[in-house]
Amino acid sequence: MEIKEINIHGYERVIHGVDDLSGLDCIIAVHNTKLGPALGGCRVWYYDNTADHLQDALRLGQAMTLKNSLAGLDSGGGKAVINIKGKKKTPEIFQKFGELVNHLDGTYITSEDVGVQPSDVDEMKKTTKHISSYNISSSLIDPGPATAYGVIQAMETAARFKFYPIKLLHPINVLTKSTVAIQGLGNVGFALMEMLHYKGVNIVVTDLNFALMEIAKNKFPNITVVKSDEIFDVECDIFAPCALGGILNPTTIKKLIKSTKIICGSANNQLENEYCDQLLHDEELLYCPDYLVNAGGVILTYKENSKVSTDFHVANFIDMISDRLEECLNISKNNDEPTGYVAEKMAMRRL
Repeated sequence: MEIKEINIHGYERVIHGVDDLSGLDCIIAVHNTKLGPALGGCRVWYYDNTADHLQDALRLGQAMTLKNSLAGLDSGGGKAVINIKGKKKTPEIFQKFGELVNHLDGTYITSEDVGVQPSDVDEMKKTTKHISSYNISSSLIDPGPATAYGVIQAMETAARFKFYPIKLLHPINVLTKSTVAIQGLGNVGFALMEMLHYKGVNIVVTDLNFALMEIAKNKFPNITVVKSDEIFDVECDIFAPCALGGILNPTTIKKLIKSTKIICGSANNQLENEYCDQLLHDEELLYCPDYLVNAGGVILTYKENSKVSTDFHVANFIDMISDRLEECLNISKNNDEPTGYVAEKMAMRRL
């Protein structure tokens, strides 16, 4: 395997590993380890070129630093991204990935992320011990529901903040009978849909995978399914991005201004750039910063790494997402600053 060190300002270490025999093409971005070893999942995706591959790894790695800091975890931030363009996933790719993780000498701890299944994690374990769930059966690991639970805590906080500014008027079941539009029915989006259904929420969903929408509709006939390009126009109280990042740009924001009041979802790196953070603030469209909201999965991973003892401790950590978001929203309102900017300042306090 050929391993190349990439010098990137602001990152402690970035490596690019390529192995022609197995087909591995992976970039690992270790952004910051001041709070502990960088904790962040391994993502598998399709990139047309190395520049796009690198850019995604860098953004995701930095977001993990902010996410772990805001969540109160003693972990740094990093991310691994495998480019699978023109290839098929094989056991050998993940075994070789494990060897690449070893090259970082324990400064990066990997876990499951988009495109990675428990069986893939089992293959990683054959060659590396630097996995958050190393001592736990991979079949028992599913960070999706934990992430969805955290998103719901944030949704409830945002809804009370936006629709019931006087605390004495706060309803208990603030989401009941509201409408939430979910973009993406992956592990998190599907779990989010299920949990919101039990809360009596009107749900609209979309996904590029039509089969997933059929499964969702069969399970919950009362939900509404729409085409992927229609989701931004759905009139709703909360828009929940739960697919890939970069979906909040000037074009989509223009649509969302007319269709919703709150953006709160699990997707990483939702903002196309910092300008979009300011644009959302100027238009009074309440944006709940993604790395603050979607920390439930990494908190569960923290437990798997023996840092938190029980599921009740995990739930306690996830519940605190609500407190942190409320602080973020209040600072944003009082200082007239975008929520994304405020959340980053909050994360940097621990760094």
